[in-house]
Amino acid sequence: MKVAIIGAGLVGRILALSCFQRIPDIKIKLFDRAENLQTHLGCGAFSAGMVAPFSEFDINYPELSQLGQESLILWPQLMKILPSPQKIFNQNGTLIVAHHHDATDFQQLEQRITKNFLPTQACLLDHQTLKALEPELNQQKFYQKSLQLPYEANINVPKFYAETTNFFLHSKQFIYQQRNIDNVNLNLPELKNVDYIFDTRGLGAKQYFTNLHGVRGEALLVRAKDVKLQHTIRLIHPRHKIYIVPRGAGLYYIGATIIHGEDNSAISVKSMLDLTSALYTVHPGFLEARILKTFAQSRPTLLKATPTTKRENNIIYLNGFHRHGHLLGPTICHKIINNIINKEHHDKNYA
Repeated sequence: MKVAIIGAGLVGRILALSCFQRIPDIKIKLFDRAENLQTHLGCGAFSAGMVAPFSEFDINYPELSQLGQESLILWPQLMKILPSPQKIFNQNGTLIVAHHHDATDFQQLEQRITKNFLPTQACLLDHQTLKALEPELNQQKFYQKSLQLPYEANINVPKFYAETTNFFLHSKQFIYQQRNIDNVNLNLPELKNVDYIFDTRGLGAKQYFTNLHGVRGEALLVRAKDVKLQHTIRLIHPRHKIYIVPRGAGLYYIGATIIHGEDNSAISVKSMLDLTSALYTVHPGFLEARILKTFAQSRPTLLKATPTTKRENNIIYLNGFHRHGHLLGPTICHKIINNIINKEHHDKNYA
């Protein structure tokens, strides 16, 4: 079977890996405007990599949370086909904390989460239990209760991109071609003689989706040698979903803002102050952290911030993943392979 994937960003890579995992005879052509696979232009390469179906239940629809829980199972399976999958999928759990003045927001989130999930999936903690999990946190700065979500995970995004690039380039069943395909035209020579074409270009595919727009996200990467956090920390914040994601070797990803608009210019002073002040209140050791990188990207978003797929003959469009590429990508790609490719391939063989 031959497939073409347009877009070498996060969803395109997850789809390609899923095809390699589930379709033994697959041959994949991957097209992107980037010069090579090592050049990352999409928003997924600069994200926190959160697989957080529980802690984002305050803004997600129940069906998105269910899909995200399936991704928690699919991610480790997907990593098995990579030559060096260690430390890409990190299921270290999330701790949700809040300052005293944000107690009401915390209580609303806690009630929504604990009402919909089992105690093993969402555990309410007191200061003493929180200290046992993260001894370096200054519990006195926080509201008396916190929330542990032990099954949540994050993807080490730089390592994921590096390992998938290495895997694809060493596969005899894979071809990468630099090609800026503006319109998915079946008459293009590169797209002929393939069984399926997948368009995963995000904002590059606006002509195929009504109401597709960008939502800007900004983030930081810092090195803090005096900070030893073991879990992802979500800090309740009046404006942003702030996560502090440990990436090992003293590195922490701090993100991210949510600002409507397609603006990929440098991070704003306001956002920098929001993110860095949040850092200091979580752990004073971040005062001496070094800011290594800043990120600002627009994420493809549809109404209700819910991704969708649509089909025209053998062309399948995947778009609108918003902030949920890592959360929903594996499950949606898995369903496409099961419900479309494998089903139709099976029906064709036994027709």
